[in-house]
Amino acid sequence: LLKLIGEGKLKVAKSERQDTLQDSHAYARELDDVDSGRDLIKLCGINKDMLLIGKEANLAGHLIMNEYMPDVQKQVAINRWNDATRMDCHTLVTENASEYVLLKANAEEGNRVLSIEEMVLENLAK
Repeated sequence: LLKLIGEGKLKVAKSERQDTLQDSHAYARELDDVDSGRDLIKLCGINKDMLLIGKEANLAGHLIMNEYMPDVQKQVAINRWNDATRMDCHTLVTENASEYVLLKANAEEGNRVLSIEEMVLENLAK
């Protein structure tokens, strides 16, 4: 997405929405990439980091673990929402499908979760 935006093949308009990234363990820990998601947020709105980001980010849920530890997975998602709302941020952007599902299932009214792709789609220039 960054490449497509950089090449002008996708055009985004920056909004005033404040988003916080739920770092994907695959990107942050395995690929050592903690910047791409934040760079996309900065192109689409305002990046507002919460407590424990990058390689230190807390997991926000895992669908396989949810099958045998649903209460624990619910609590980790709630914990991440608490981290975000303490920063007065009510939109969580995620790069991970499992975390997306569990964050969305545990979002209180007024909070929303977006995939990184949904965030870009919402901010496409008209």
